[in-house]
Amino acid sequence: MGLEGDYRPPGDGITRKDNTITCDVLYFDGGVLAETNSGDIVQWCLPWVEKLIGDTARNQIEVVISHNFESNAITSNINGRENVGIFDQLHAMADHLGMEASQVTFINGNFKLWKHYDHWKELTGITGTSLNLKCAFKMMSFYSPWTFNNYPGAHPEDPSWVNLTHMPIDENRPMEKVYNCLNRVPRAHRMSLFKRLAEHRLLHYGLVSFNEKPPYGCAGLDNDIMSEELHSKLPIYLEFNPEDDYANVNDWILTKINRHQYEPTDNEDDKHINHFDDIINNSFITVVPETEYGEPQGLYYNNLHSDPIDNTTYLSYHNGFITEKTFRHIRDGHPMLWVSAPYTIDMLHYLGFKTFAPYIDESYDRELDPIKRMDMVGLELKRICNLSQEERVSMYKQLIPVLQHNQQHLLNMKEIPLLTRKDWNKYSQGWEFRNQPADDGIMHQ
Repeated sequence: MGLEGDYRPPGDGITRKDNTITCDVLYFDGGVLAETNSGDIVQWCLPWVEKLIGDTARNQIEVVISHNFESNAITSNINGRENVGIFDQLHAMADHLGMEASQVTFINGNFKLWKHYDHWKELTGITGTSLNLKCAFKMMSFYSPWTFNNYPGAHPEDPSWVNLTHMPIDENRPMEKVYNCLNRVPRAHRMSLFKRLAEHRLLHYGLVSFNEKPPYGCAGLDNDIMSEELHSKLPIYLEFNPEDDYANVNDWILTKINRHQYEPTDNEDDKHINHFDDIINNSFITVVPETEYGEPQGLYYNNLHSDPIDNTTYLSYHNGFITEKTFRHIRDGHPMLWVSAPYTIDMLHYLGFKTFAPYIDESYDRELDPIKRMDMVGLELKRICNLSQEERVSMYKQLIPVLQHNQQHLLNMKEIPLLTRKDWNKYSQGWEFRNQPADDGIMHQ
C-alpha cells in the first residue's frame, strides 16, 4: 500500500503493510544517507505516516524508520544538548502521533545502538516506554547471491537471478605486496593511519590509496596532523584511473562500486563485477579502514569523561559499524587487520565468522583507547611487513581453512542478521565469542 498522486513520496520510500508503516531513509530526498539531519528525516516521514494511519486506532500501529545503510551522524552525541539527535526526534514523533515510544522501531547499522540509547536516556532523564531498536548488517547483503536477489522473493531458477562473482581462494596468489589499504573519505582515523604507515616506513610495502585530499592542517585522531611533505603526496589513486570517463573518483564509486548497494539490479551494460581482484591477488593482507572508528568526527579523547561501564571517553556516543569494506574481503578470501571501532572482531565472531589469531595479533580489538588501538594495529602490520615472503605464504596457507569458512558462510547466507536488544544483552556481556560456534539465534524478526 502506497500513497497515490500528490501523496506519493519519492521512490516509494514510505509504505504500509497491515498495521506496520515503514519509512526507508534510503529514499529520503533531503540529503544523502550519512549526512541527513535526524530532524529532517522525521519531518519527511511524519505527514506520510499520518496519511497512512488514516482511521486506524493509533495503538494498533507500528512505525518503522529504517536507516540501515549507516550508523553515524543521526545517532549523534548530545553533549550540552546543542545537538538534537534521532532519539529526541523519534520520541517527539511518537508523542505527536499519540503513540507509545515502543510502537516506533528504528533500524540502524550500529551494533552498539542500545548502549548509545540507554546512555542518552540516562542523561536526558526521559521516562516511559523505550524505542524498539534493531541493528541490520545491510552491507553484507551485496555479497551473497541469496540476499542480493532478495530470497525467498526470487529463486536461482528465475531468469533475473544475479550470480555474483567472487574470487577462489588460491594458495598460489602472487601477493607481490604485503598489504592493501584503500581509503577514500579523509576521516580522522584514516588520516592518522596513513601518517603511521609513513612513519613506520611501510608505504612501499603496500597498495595504498587515499582518493580525497583533506585540507592541509586537517587533524587526525587527537589533533594528529600529517606533515606538509606527506600531505603533498595526496591524493593517491589505486583502484581508480583519473583518465576514465568519470567526473571524479566519487562519480566512479557511486556509479560502479556502490551502485549496487542502493539498486539491486543487473544487466548486460552494468554488470555486478569485482573491481578489486588485482588488488586482492597482489597483496597478502587487507588493512580495513572502516567507516567508523568508534567516535564521531571532531570529538577528542578526554580522560575527564569516563563511562562507568567500559571507560569509553566519548560522551554519549557508542558506535560499531561493519561495512562492505569488510564483507568484500571476506567474499574474496583475504586476511584482515581492522582499523575500526572496538569489538569489531568479536562482533564478527558473533555473526558466525572466524578471524586470524593466533597468526595475527588481534588484541587491539579490545583496546578502548583509540590512539593505543591505532598504534597496536600499526605495530602488528610492521611485524607482518618484516616477515619474509616465504613466511607470509606459509601463514596464508595455514589461514586457508578460516578463509574458506568465512567465504562460504557469507555466500550461503539466506538473510542478513537483524539484531535486537536480546542479542545486545548477550554479546555485550564480556564480548567472549572467539572460541564459540556460531549462534543460530542471532536473527530475530
